[in-house]
Amino acid sequence: MLAGESAGTEDLKPVARFFHRAGFNVLVTTLAWRDQERPAYSPTFWQTCLDESENRFDMLHVYSDRMTVLGCGLSAALMVHLAQDKKVQSLIALFPSLHADVSFRERFKLALRRWIPRGHKEPPAWNVQRRMATDVARTKAKSLNVPTLLVVEDLHDKSELGRSAAIAEKLFSRRADDVKRVPTAQSSPRLLPQLMLEKLVAFARRA
Repeated sequence: MLAGESAGTEDLKPVARFFHRAGFNVLVTTLAWRDQERPAYSPTFWQTCLDESENRFDMLHVYSDRMTVLGCGLSAALMVHLAQDKKVQSLIALFPSLHADVSFRERFKLALRRWIPRGHKEPPAWNVQRRMATDVARTKAKSLNVPTLLVVEDLHDKSELGRSAAIAEKLFSRRADDVKRVPTAQSSPRLLPQLMLEKLVAFARRA
């Protein structure tokens, strides 16, 4: 289980405990992401975080040949990448980030990068990195051949979360996968009701 970009392992503890009581072996972890207080720990590119998640998957795969991966937020988008390239039994995505807003200024700076010599280019801003990660995740999701369960917030607006929910339904609802909507009051791994947790466990067992 991978915590979201601005969250820690504590946020997934209720979900992890429920799975553990149901008989699953569970590892809850987080990625480096962008850390303002410790900039030396910040990844240069979003692929750094993807590589980190794949390394942890490879280590766990030594001990088990049946693995369900669960990601929250931007981690869920990275799990789409991982499920496309690794032997994953099933994928559970909690409130996946499949759309990232980028300001006009950042889009303009990204366009100017084409005219800068490669050796003088700086890594794009983190908001742009998030946009690239979600763009590629949407492309990979179209050909993903892994049982997938998505839990999205019941939003119907043009916010980043609302657009991510709409994209998730569009990408996955036409397949045999399941998309569950929860009200805003329950839109956190800490707040998921027991009935939803039971559905997650049942899905992981069935896959």
